[in-house]
Amino acid sequence: MYNNSFTKDLLIYTGSTFDGSIVIKDVHGEPFYISEGDEIIFFIKKVGNTTENPTQIILTCDDEIMGQYPFKLSSDDTEKMKGDYYYYAYIRFADGDYYQIIPYTPLHASVPYGILQYQEDKNKIYAQVPRVMAKTDYEPTLNGKEVFDIG
Repeated sequence: MYNNSFTKDLLIYTGSTFDGSIVIKDVHGEPFYISEGDEIIFFIKKVGNTTENPTQIILTCDDEIMGQYPFKLSSDDTEKMKGDYYYYAYIRFADGDYYQIIPYTPLHASVPYGILQYQEDKNKIYAQVPRVMAKTDYEPTLNGKEVFDIG
């Protein structure tokens, strides 16, 4: 059964850049890195809006940095966002399998009032896939270079 303890409600400040990242675990709780041809499709949709297409971000294995799949919503993307939304994600494997890995989870967009608090890992989203890693020789990369080769 899917473990919903991975997800958390998110807050977006209207008109502000939003930096987030997705971390994927396998069915045993171990890190999972998508392969060439796999895609993570991340959606944001306004609650109750059935006519507007959701915002969609597609992440590939090339987007992975140190076991995370970072994404960014620009201030232009969030400028018109206000109120209740939800986010969710699917993974499409190169072999054609398609699984929802993040359930519909609340996201609230509002104009910031008071003190803004930014902290490390605030916008990190955890997901679980119904598979285990096929690769055994995976090396994390940073900007296209192996982490251990950066000089």
